[in-house]
Amino acid sequence: MTLKGKYIGVKVSEMMTTPVVHLMENQTILSAAQVFSRSRISGAPVKNEANQYVGVLSRTDLFSKGILKKLQLDSDYMESTFVGQIIEKRAPITVCGNLFAEEAADIMLSHKIHRVFVTADDSDEIIGVLSSYDVMAILSGCGTLNEINDTNSFCCLCGNKLSEELAEPQSF
Repeated sequence: MTLKGKYIGVKVSEMMTTPVVHLMENQTILSAAQVFSRSRISGAPVKNEANQYVGVLSRTDLFSKGILKKLQLDSDYMESTFVGQIIEKRAPITVCGNLFAEEAADIMLSHKIHRVFVTADDSDEIIGVLSSYDVMAILSGCGTLNEINDTNSFCCLCGNKLSEELAEPQSF
């Protein structure tokens, strides 16, 4: 299937979400879950004490690692288990900002992941995130995530006015 339209050929740097929220491997998974909730994200790159990226944690990981079952056995599990103990230790999958979004989408599909992290051309430092949601928003005609957030509090998919509490941006 070939996609055509005004949104094909958009660079990742035009669609990525910034700033990037990251986690530390010595952070508890309870703290990570709170970061996900407050920041309204579903995953983040993980750094070690040397400030190197060592993996990615997602909400899916929290469910697939059997955390709910472990919580039934130990109510303190989320407070006593660290991000570094449950992530797969491998560098996050990254792309350059000058890559086309459809190429980044192909990378997500081939790796069966929901996000790629964007690096500056001359650095390994992560400067943005492109998620499957970002790609879907562009292809559905909603625009970039920043444009979606600036739509005067209307849903980009159905056009309904959002409630005040959902429409107001949150700072943490």
